[in-house]
Amino acid sequence: YGIAAVGLSSGGTATIRNEISRNTLINIGNGLYDSHMLWAAGCRDVWIEDNYLDGSRMFQGSHFGTGVGIFIDTFGFTNLFDGTKRCYIRRNTIKNTGGDSAGSVGDLEIAGAGILVFLSNTIEITGNILVGCYNGIGVLGWFGIGLKSFAVIGKGNYILNNIAAGITTTKQADQISWIENYIDGYNSSGIYLENVGDYAVTNYSETRNGVVGITSTAYQGGSLPTSDVSPVSERTPSVGNKILSAQYY
Repeated sequence: YGIAAVGLSSGGTATIRNEISRNTLINIGNGLYDSHMLWAAGCRDVWIEDNYLDGSRMFQGSHFGTGVGIFIDTFGFTNLFDGTKRCYIRRNTIKNTGGDSAGSVGDLEIAGAGILVFLSNTIEITGNILVGCYNGIGVLGWFGIGLKSFAVIGKGNYILNNIAAGITTTKQADQISWIENYIDGYNSSGIYLENVGDYAVTNYSETRNGVVGITSTAYQGGSLPTSDVSPVSERTPSVGNKILSAQYY
């Protein structure tokens, strides 16, 4: 890890502000171990702001959430107290996550994300710039154990030139909102949503997002996870979203 914070908390005192800010992290990981550039697990009341992260390598042979830029995580799976709460991710620049091995071992839903939220809640992701990441921003609940990521807002982020998807929400996440994000450059989908069955996401909304691309890949979601070989069905964009020409940016 470049920076790892575990159990960081304000101790219930509202005047205490925990900050991870103004750091520069470059080329984290060698492909031999699971690694992330900035990892926050089981933290409370944390502001992650104005950091510059460039270059992470995924663990070769692994596909679960490896090679992430900013990973908001749990340090165990016992209960919701394990996850991070009240975390504010603002104005960070994150580039080139996933590394050379991403195309061969990456799970499309989560691997090599610029920002990934896993089993955590009350998270705000605003004003970040993500360039050349394997995946842009991901929110991942985890079906089968009764826990979820919830109350996540992503607003005003620029997500450019991803290898896979721009924004992904999957596996029983709840209360997720994407507002006024701009996505240009992706190979699988601009905004992806798992929307039925065991992977269903609830209380989900999209407002005034703009995706550069054609209709068939801008907004996608279906009954199967993206790692399945079956095709992913196109879905109708939410009211207010736009499919933009490349000249828009």
